Amino acid sequence: MFKPHHTLLYLLIIFIFFLTLSLLPIPDSFRMAGFLIKIPQITLKPTITTTSAAAEKIINQVSKEVSVKKDKGSSQLLLNDTIMPVQIPLSFAENIYPFFASFQTESYIHVLHYGDSQIEGDRITSYLRQQFQQIKPSCGEGLIIPYKVNQISQSINISTEGNWKRYTIFGNQNKAIKHNQYGPLLQFVRFAPIFNDSAGNDSIIYEASIVAKKTNNRCDKYEKIKIWYGNLKKPVLVQLYIDNDFVEMKSLNPTLTTQVACFDIEQKAEKITIEFVGKDSPDIYALSFENDKGIFFDNIPMRGSSGTDFTKISYSQLYNAFKMLNVKLIIYQFGINVAPNNLNDYTFYENWLVSQLQYLKRSCPEASILVVGISDMSVNTDSGIVSLPSIEKIRDAQRRAAQRAKCAFWDTYAAMGGKHSMATWVKAGLASKDFTHFSSSGAQLISKMLYQAIYYELVNYQKQSHKISLNNL
Repeated sequence: MFKPHHTLLYLLIIFIFFLTLSLLPIPDSFRMAGFLIKIPQITLKPTITTTSAAAEKIINQVSKEVSVKKDKGSSQLLLNDTIMPVQIPLSFAENIYPFFASFQTESYIHVLHYGDSQIEGDRITSYLRQQFQQIKPSCGEGLIIPYKVNQISQSINISTEGNWKRYTIFGNQNKAIKHNQYGPLLQFVRFAPIFNDSAGNDSIIYEASIVAKKTNNRCDKYEKIKIWYGNLKKPVLVQLYIDNDFVEMKSLNPTLTTQVACFDIEQKAEKITIEFVGKDSPDIYALSFENDKGIFFDNIPMRGSSGTDFTKISYSQLYNAFKMLNVKLIIYQFGINVAPNNLNDYTFYENWLVSQLQYLKRSCPEASILVVGISDMSVNTDSGIVSLPSIEKIRDAQRRAAQRAKCAFWDTYAAMGGKHSMATWVKAGLASKDFTHFSSSGAQLISKMLYQAIYYELVNYQKQSHKISLNNL
């Protein structure tokens, strides 16, 4: 009787024999001793064979930082008329001009950068934030969800203690949520169970904490921490510690609407701890690290979302939150979760996208919207690694939707080099081997090109505004 390991060894020898035969340049069948023996053929898909000369040229060209002039005797950075040549300009750029007007005249502005997993880890957003905060001296990372999602670091390093749970309007929604108030990040966190009755819990006291630590190369001179919350049935005590030293205590009172609790930070901190104690938890929509003045770019990744969830959110809550934040620009960057469907027609997606953009416009009528188009995605085929056939169709649908909704548009796909460019980006270490997501260096390159396109239009706007003012004299 054969032992198990003898059987396994026998099968392994047979497998190796036929594998070897399949790789040799011999016929797929032959006769031996009157028997027809067929040899299975294994076709190995080729490695990267399709490259993009356009992508290689762009990668080589975009190597210098955009320069700005520093006014003597001032920390204010001024716009420089001489900038790098723009690789891909904004389309329908006039639709972003209201943002430029606010940027020059208003002291406190938020820019919300919504996107899918392509912007996780503060990718792309961080570079835009750094550049604009040089022009308009600012410090602070803006809004973040106080929860480590998918084990990916945010602009502020967050850790939590307690029974924290995250709830989103996108992806798999928790059926225990009976409302549509998810806040400006389309998600919230809680440290106590959901109570759908008005009375809620009256016996258990819940304790939880959030610890925020500075990260390298981040602006850590913010002067305020704001807690955005709502849907609270019982009072909750909040205590703030800076580097383990107690600083301040506040009470969050019961509310159904969005409220903001603000703590002043009068010293540079390595670690900030926020402790919560109460018989309920508020829905915490965000923490905000900022100052009274400046421009703040909020990185809002929504992994798995196609960008069609905004209309599910309470209109009144979005309107009030956007107004409180003084949102003047919304960057809308989705598409990679739509591409795998590979359909012949994306008119339905175009119409769907228009409805989302129009809803955001109604919710934030004073804000401009910039649609950042889909990036290239590739698959391995018998002809090599090539772009998904759906990419250009989706890009075109996004461009048409942006035009119909009176939004600006930037073509990421073209900025990468167009067709089959992703393989070249992967080869250069600028994208991961899933042929979908940028690496950190690739995201930096894309954000640089995006910034150049916005910056170029900002300079043009200034020139036009100057001409108009002179003509009115």
